[in-house]
Formats: sequence, C-alpha cells, structure tokens
Amino acid sequence: MNRETPLLFHEWLELLERKYGEQPAVICEEDSLSYAELIRASRSCAAALRARGLEKGDFVILSARNGADWLVSFFGILLAGGVAALANYRLNPADTAAITRLVHAKWAILGLEDAPGPLTEAAEKAFCEGGVPSGRVLSCWQLYTEALKIPVEASDVRAFTEGIRPRDTQVILFTSGSTAAPKAVALSSEAILLNQAGIVEIQGHEFGKVTYLPLPMFHAFGMIVMMTTFELGITFCLTREFAPQAALELIDKYNIETIILVSTYFRMLVSLPEFSAKGKGRIKTCCWSASAMTAADMERLEDTLGGAKILPSYGLSECAAAVSISESGTPLERRALTLGHPLSVLDVRAWSEERGFLPRGEIGEIVVKGPCLMNGYLGLPAEEQPIDKDGWLHTGDLGCITEDGLLQLRGRLKSMIKRAGENIAPEEIEEALLEEPSIRDAKVLGLEHPLLGESVEACVVLRGGELDERQLRAKLRKRLSPFKVPSHILVFPAFPLTASGKVDQLRLKELAAQRLRELEA
Repeated sequence: MNRETPLLFHEWLELLERKYGEQPAVICEEDSLSYAELIRASRSCAAALRARGLEKGDFVILSARNGADWLVSFFGILLAGGVAALANYRLNPADTAAITRLVHAKWAILGLEDAPGPLTEAAEKAFCEGGVPSGRVLSCWQLYTEALKIPVEASDVRAFTEGIRPRDTQVILFTSGSTAAPKAVALSSEAILLNQAGIVEIQGHEFGKVTYLPLPMFHAFGMIVMMTTFELGITFCLTREFAPQAALELIDKYNIETIILVSTYFRMLVSLPEFSAKGKGRIKTCCWSASAMTAADMERLEDTLGGAKILPSYGLSECAAAVSISESGTPLERRALTLGHPLSVLDVRAWSEERGFLPRGEIGEIVVKGPCLMNGYLGLPAEEQPIDKDGWLHTGDLGCITEDGLLQLRGRLKSMIKRAGENIAPEEIEEALLEEPSIRDAKVLGLEHPLLGESVEACVVLRGGELDERQLRAKLRKRLSPFKVPSHILVFPAFPLTASGKVDQLRLKELAAQRLRELEA
C-alpha cells in the first residue's frame, strides 16, 4: 500500500479482491471463505443495511463474537458508509446501554454468546435503552446468511461511501475498562491502514501461511492483526473464543505456523500435556502484546515451542493498535527486555514534563506522534484528550528508546505504587518474580495501607508444586531495594481475565484485598 495515497476501506477491499481472489481468507467454526467470497458478502451486507434505512455516517454498534459473520458485518458497515463501533459482547445490559448512548448509535448488530440464532428480547432491550430505535437491532448471523445469497458488485456500493475522506472517523474502539470507565476511541481508515502497512514493513516476513487468532476483534490487537493478515493475503484461522485444547487441535489440523496471543493465553496453551506431540515444532512465530518477561523465561518458552520465535509488541487503541513490534532477527535477550522497533510511520520518544524530550536510554513518559493517531475520544472536551496541542499522544506509560532504537517499558505513570513517599514501578518487581522457575505469571499491585499509603502486594500463578516463599524473599532482597519487596506473596490458581484476554486488574485487586483481610482475621 502506498503511504502517500492512503486508501479508504472500500478501495482497500477491492485491491485485496484483485490480488488474492479465490485464495482462502478465513477459516472459522461455521464457515470458510475465500477473499472474493468474504468481500462479496460484505458488499451484500452493505446493500442490505442501506435497504433497511442505514445512512452514511450512522454509528452502528457491532457486538458479537469472532466469526465469519462478524467480519462480514464489520466490513458491511464500512462499505455502507456507516461507522463501526466495536463493542465487547460480554458487557452487562447497563454497560451496553451506556456505550450505545456514548456514541449515539442508531443501529446495533448483535451476535449471541452461545451460538448463532434469533435475538432475545432482553438483548434487544439493552440497545434500545441506549437509544437505538426499535427494529434497528439486527442479528449478525441473519445478516451474514442473507449476504451469502445476494450477489452485489463493487460498482453497486461505491456510492454509499461517496464523500468520505481518509481522515474521517470510520471505526470506534472502546478502551477495555479494566482500570477505568471505557472511552470511545475514534479511528480513521488512514490511521488503521497505515498502521497495518507499518506492521507489514517490519514483520510481514514473520507470518506463516496460516495465522491463528483467538483474540476478540473488538479489541485493538485483534482488529489490527486481522487487517495485517488480509494485507498479506494469508489464511486467517478464527475461533469464537479461546480454549487451549481446541486451539491445539486447530494448530495440528491446519499446520498453523503463526499464533497471535496475549501472554496469558500462550502460557495456558503450552502448559497442555499434549502440546509437545501436537504443537511443538509446528509454530514458527508467536506474536503477543507487552508483558513482563526475563530472557530465561523467553528461552524456556521458545524451547517449549520447539525453536519458534516469540515476538513481543506494544500498542494502544489510541494509535490504531501497533506502536512497536519485534523481529525474529533481534537477539533473544533484547526481544525479552524490549518491545521491538517503533513503526517507521510513527515518531516515538520519551518525554519529561520538566525537561521535554529525553535522550536515548533515559526513562520518561512514552509519547507518540503520527498519522496513526486517533481523532480523539468521542464526546470528551479538549482538556480531557491525551493528545497535546503539538500532536503528541501521551500514553501514560513509562519507558525509553534504547541506544539501539528499541522501545523498552518500565511501568505506568498511573499504576505507580506510592509506598511511604516512594514511587515503585510494579513491572520491576514482576520481572524479579518471573526469574523464579516455579512462577508462571506475576502481577504486583498497590493496596491501600493506613500508615504507608499503599503496600506492595505480589500475586503469582505457579507452574506446579508449592512456592518456597522464604527462599524467594531472600532472592528478592538481593535484587530489589528493601522498600520494593512485596509485603505478601499471594498464590492464585489463575488470574481473572477481561474479555480481551488481559489480566483484570480491578478484579485481581479485589481478590487480593479479600485474601489479605482473611490473613489478618
């Protein structure tokens, strides 16, 4: 894709159809489609939406699990000239109504959580309470099955998007809400398509012939991976939701070479007893979003994969997903400690309020500038937007650009633990905990304390067996300053997750506080 002439979504889809045609585009539980079939069905969906009364610029909530029906509905909304607002299908009715009101949605396309089927009265009611007129809550599965039956040509739908410009808002992503109320991130076709082009530039050669994605596509990471795989013309294996055993069967059945996961899902997958027989040696690359890891931990995981490369990345919904991504040619110890090279279309720096932009190697807030940035949080005033007057997005993440040009994170401004006046980055302690072979995953939290302000509390998931806490504390005292050593080390069988596969920080904090109350009782 030529960066100098960014495409609109309908132009991009026509290009894909010409380039890849009958090549397999998507494999999913209900159906499999070629590129031509997917794009034609999306046009038919667009025509069906316009026939029902959808007008250019209408906001449409899409709330459904991954599947061919989700893809056709998503592209159908865009081709119809609508704005696709990608919602978490697991939201409760009150939250569903709230995000519907937030974007002033005029339509909703709903998929059921358990299986394709007719809409329920309760599901429709939540959207109507949010302002969607009665009769405009549509079934994702019904739209899909209709679209497969009605052929529509490209020329029949081009008029639907007439007048839409590359910088116009076309997609809404909602922030996950694990640490704050959701915000509506407004993204343009230019931002999204330039972002995936930047990924292809750095990492396109890393993808195998078949890529597996169980992450929800209403999440920024899932959406941009979907776009990137289509840009590359490879086959996209999609599941409604992640189940480790089912994922392993798919890897074995389709000879999947690339998997896209958050680290929590990945660890669940490789922990299966059958992984060695069915998965080891098949996978060539594993792309995942940022998480704490040591070089020893990465080496263990790559050995478990049978020589595959783990490629960490860093991204934000507010930047159309990717900010930096790793390459397999980067030495293991650098891939473990960093999050790859920033996309060339972006300017990524460390910044300090007192000193401005910082030189390489110095830690400050990560700020980003470039054409992939959002148009802003929908409905929020200028003073509440994270993009300053000079066009820099303030991420709230602490880190630096290393001497060799890689991005390294060191914590979050807002997640800093303040213990007796000391600012403590949880990530530093998490890295120390993960050096212990018996620990599979670790999260460090600050909990309210009457004397210290906040106490440092560690939550861990073990690989198996028991934790020798006394020995672990001795190791931590050698590595960490005394005030950074956790007050307690709480063992959990697993961490609670959000729908997008991230650790649910709010719920974990609640569980940790409950455990501490029980210990003190």
